[in-house]
Amino acid sequence: MSLTRDLARLHSDSDGNLILANNLTVDTNTLKVDAANNRVGIGTATPAAPLDIAGSNGVLAKLGATTELQIYADNNEISFRADADNDENDTIFTFDIDNSEKVRFNTLGHVGIGTTAPDANSFGAGHGILAVASQTGSQKTAMLNLIGDGNNTDATRVASVFFNDASATGAGATIAGVEAYRASNHATDPGANLKFVTNSTGNNYTPKMTIAGRGYVNMEYQPCFYAFTTNDITSNGVNLTSGNGVNWGEAFDQDNNFSGGTFTAPIAGKYYFSVMWNRYIVQSRIAIRKNNSNYMRWEPTGRTDEAWESQQYSVLLQLAANDYVTLFGEYSGSSSHPYHMGGGAWGHFCGHLVA
Repeated sequence: MSLTRDLARLHSDSDGNLILANNLTVDTNTLKVDAANNRVGIGTATPAAPLDIAGSNGVLAKLGATTELQIYADNNEISFRADADNDENDTIFTFDIDNSEKVRFNTLGHVGIGTTAPDANSFGAGHGILAVASQTGSQKTAMLNLIGDGNNTDATRVASVFFNDASATGAGATIAGVEAYRASNHATDPGANLKFVTNSTGNNYTPKMTIAGRGYVNMEYQPCFYAFTTNDITSNGVNLTSGNGVNWGEAFDQDNNFSGGTFTAPIAGKYYFSVMWNRYIVQSRIAIRKNNSNYMRWEPTGRTDEAWESQQYSVLLQLAANDYVTLFGEYSGSSSHPYHMGGGAWGHFCGHLVA
């Protein structure tokens, strides 16, 4: 230890306290006390902060014996290491405020905010969990707020949550997301659009459902079709519809040769189908077929003459993924145009996913 001034400035008071009235230097930069600026430097002779620790890459500080805490620095990495030597099991790392724990990292890497049990639902090891708990009381709720700066620009993304797959690369890494956008008329309407986005072949990362600020829901990729023919159908025992005016989700496979059209369910669910057709002879029959078997079959009766007559039916079907549905027509007797489904007021076959 060296004292740059006279040794008389190092003394003890009446209580036995050792007092150094000026700077203290130990081995140049091992320890430096800057009395003028009230700073302490470890590994530096010119401390720039109340406590300035400088050193080479590696462990800068170590606290504790067995379950130790290390402060580690290495180039662009700075880390806090709890139980770096793995001397103890189930080490936890907590942040306490006002003598109460507020944040916890457990040995599984789960993070709890306001809770000491972030993995209380027992999802199991290997699942990343962030648990946010409310304070106690009937009026308390757990909230996670995402606050972004939309720069006051119309229709810009303000906040979002992305879901990524670490095993994927490139465009496939982000597999889904929930994004909040400013309303296009944000200057007069504080509402916003909430978009649910998924990544899929052909569509890539694009919105699949949008909830507008006023509550409207747009699901543009929901399977929905409106099919019809463009001339009279003269064949017996065929699928009736082929041409189509609407085919959202590309689930309806049309055949422009008028030999039939097939709707294939892309996912399991409840589907609603409706058919409107015009028949010319009494002996005509029509059926909605599921997997090539009649599910609903209509055979109108009550007329004895031959004349155009409109019929309309609907059905709700439970379909598994890849189940297919067709519209099938049969007739007996003779006619040059037993059926007509020319679209609009003359007939159609349509369907969509309900739930």
